[in-house]
Amino acid sequence: MSTDFTFRTGDIECTVVRYGESAGPPAYLFPDAPAGERDAACARHLIDGTNLGLVYSSLLLRRGEQVVVVDAGPGGSHDALGDALGATGVEPDSVQHVILSHAHPDHVGGLIAGRDKSQPRFSRADHHLLTDEWNHWMESDGGGPMTPQTRAFLEPIGAAGLVEAHDDEVEILPGVVLVPTPGHTPGHLSVIVRDRGETLVYLGDVVTHSVMVEHPGWYSVFDTIPNTAASTRRRLIQTAEETGAVVVASHIPTPGRIVPDPESGHAFASLEPHNHG
Repeated sequence: MSTDFTFRTGDIECTVVRYGESAGPPAYLFPDAPAGERDAACARHLIDGTNLGLVYSSLLLRRGEQVVVVDAGPGGSHDALGDALGATGVEPDSVQHVILSHAHPDHVGGLIAGRDKSQPRFSRADHHLLTDEWNHWMESDGGGPMTPQTRAFLEPIGAAGLVEAHDDEVEILPGVVLVPTPGHTPGHLSVIVRDRGETLVYLGDVVTHSVMVEHPGWYSVFDTIPNTAASTRRRLIQTAEETGAVVVASHIPTPGRIVPDPESGHAFASLEPHNHG
């Protein structure tokens, strides 16, 4: 499944590529939240009376001949990323930069291709991530049961010399800045894109469902360092609201903005397809 959503940040064309959907009960997704508060906050977000809906997605950025892939999705038999690139006339070898917010399998599975699924898909691209993230998966067992799968996706790009590991904030292209946002994983990063006075913030998994904008202190079951994740979430939510940025999060169906809310302080407002400004 792929339902693409395209908008612009200045002169940069931004396309959200969707790979599929998932769902889970609030008690599983937010295990630390007080039950009564959690049930009340999540009630209006339920998709079937029981579960919260999630999607899997990544982001394409295009400005002229420059093509950047932000996260590569889960891979698998349905190649939504390849379809999205093809629809815009982009061959994988034309991608100059791949940015990895973090290395959970649903974000790095699309990095590899070939008949035996062991070759880098973007063989001419620099693959950017934080050093702490690379080391978390490749130099330790901190990733737990996901580690073997993640390593299988990362090892081909490492062996090909395509990895650019960064220790701190870095601007990889004019107006495209990688910002450390640890907590979901030790080396999680987010992407801030600025062009012609407009701003996009790619959150990655700093926020995994829009209800977390209203309750940034709740941690996701997938957050590796919960307290750090909550602190990072508060910081980015505040920044996104102050700048009026469009925000994209990997598991939220549409882009949106962070807006003031009289009850919770902040809320997520979806960007309507006809309103891309």
